Amino acid sequence: MSATPTAPPRVFCLSMPRNGTASFGRFCRDVGLRTALAPAHRAHRWTAAWHAGDFDAIFASPEFAHAQVVAGAPWWLPDFYKVAYQRFPDARFVLLTREPSAWFASMLAHADGFASGDNRVHAKAFRRELECLRGLHAGELDDRMDDRGRRLALRGLAAHYSEVYRLHNSEVMEFFGRHAPDALHWGELEDPRLWRRLAAFLGVEVPIGYNCHVNATAALAATGT
Repeated sequence: MSATPTAPPRVFCLSMPRNGTASFGRFCRDVGLRTALAPAHRAHRWTAAWHAGDFDAIFASPEFAHAQVVAGAPWWLPDFYKVAYQRFPDARFVLLTREPSAWFASMLAHADGFASGDNRVHAKAFRRELECLRGLHAGELDDRMDDRGRRLALRGLAAHYSEVYRLHNSEVMEFFGRHAPDALHWGELEDPRLWRRLAAFLGVEVPIGYNCHVNATAALAATGT
């Protein structure tokens, strides 16, 4: 499979974690698009730059300049899609969603019921800032940019996380609905026609019957990353 000449020069995936981002990345590579996914933002501290408000450091990075498709953090983080849209008004944006309870169950399983990554970034993304600051100041949480140490716990917070999840998805759709309806493709992971519809949106081709599913947690464990 290869990208057609109509493929957009920039594609931003705005999906929250555990929403098929790894599968989306595989799909994009299968159709010949250059991607920068989780390894790029971890290695080059895009989330740390986002948290510090240093957006230029993200957009000026060679990894971003080389990629046609970006997904994961910081693109789904609060309101950052508005920055991306203002800088790249001709880009295409993708939002993949699933049923909220299934999404939260995947969040719990991914990191044994704890936040993944930096506590401060997670807290900002999921509206737990005050709790996080108190925990950091009290020495109950670790201030480090990885998945080790003392992290925010997710168990018992299904209602809160599901509300934040629905809010993010609704805000993204509302924003593009008002400003650029044709620039956003919203797809549900349960839709059997997801990949064909996404291919049509991006101007690429996939064979009949194409399907893609990557278990990101298993893939990371297998590679030791």
